[in-house]
Amino acid sequence: KLGDTVYTCDANGKCAWKTVPPTYKKLEGPLFVKGELDYSDIHPNDVKQGALGDCYYLASLAAVALNDSKTIRDMFKENGGGKYTVYLYSKADKGWWEFWKPEFTRGGYDVDNEFPMNSHGTIFAHEGAGEEAKELWVLLAEKAYAMKHARSYAEIGHGGWPGDALEEITGKTSDRRAASDVLLRQLQTWYN
Repeated sequence: KLGDTVYTCDANGKCAWKTVPPTYKKLEGPLFVKGELDYSDIHPNDVKQGALGDCYYLASLAAVALNDSKTIRDMFKENGGGKYTVYLYSKADKGWWEFWKPEFTRGGYDVDNEFPMNSHGTIFAHEGAGEEAKELWVLLAEKAYAMKHARSYAEIGHGGWPGDALEEITGKTSDRRAASDVLLRQLQTWYN
């Protein structure tokens, strides 16, 4: 199971990170569901952040869902019995002289459909809403990302860079630029 460190406050208002035993519950549902307001079964509307500071990762999932749903679909392999393999990328370990080697390597992370829950539902990412069933792809992607990063939700919950998350989702190099260094014309060219 993943590590479970949560931010809690006592009756006196004293707050701190604590390790507590999780309540993991199975969440049944398909990977992808076309919701009422969605134009496809993989849609940015599916991404709903919970009580974890991983907006950089979830925003990256939403951006890829908007622009390249095939990449999202290819991240997942159903293994049956509530078990899945989620594929993410890592920077390849290569020397400067090994220019022919790929920039990223793809690795699979085995996860199941058990998620940290409280009386309100899932604690971290929330399942997407379909008319008949709850879709699981965002929760599974977040769980796999936590497994990749020290097997802990707490490790991914302290913020991060969307560019790094995009690389791990797509296997493509991202670039950081200061907004003051980018012209509107450049943004339009990159987006189209």
